[in-house]
Amino acid sequence: MDEVVPEYVLTVQRMLGPGAEGWLQQVRALLPAMGGMARVEITPEWVGILDYEQRFPSFVEKAMAAVPAV
Repeated sequence: MDEVVPEYVLTVQRMLGPGAEGWLQQVRALLPAMGGMARVEITPEWVGILDYEQRFPSFVEKAMAAVPAV
């Protein structure tokens, strides 16, 4: 893309707050030299949830048991 992708702008604004515009100006100035900005979209085929609060894997339980309580 020849311009900064909207998702990047939102991320920079969230991370840098008031300093975001200065950073984005620098990025925009570099785009021609970089050949533009690429946007990659990934759609997962599978999603799983690991619930470590209710069910620890056995190796984690053993490691936790081996550490002396403080």
